[in-house]
Amino acid sequence: FDLSILIDDSGQELKGQISYATSLFERESIKRLIGHYVYLLEQLTASPEAPYSKISLLSSESYQEIVYDWNSTDVAYASDR
Repeated sequence: FDLSILIDDSGQELKGQISYATSLFERESIKRLIGHYVYLLEQLTASPEAPYSKISLLSSESYQEIVYDWNSTDVAYASDR
């Protein structure tokens, strides 16, 4: 296995377990994945009637980081080239 996610919803609360190949995934990546999943669950339970198209997988902070911060690649080039 590379990545295995088990969710147990048989009780009053969800319980989860993630197993992953440490040669492929860093611990921080898995923690980020868990954070995104928890954020998604929080949105779904806060607004169960909302259409899925209105639900985001990313918090506003994560969206800012991924879409804008990581893609901030503008570089000034010399005008004489």
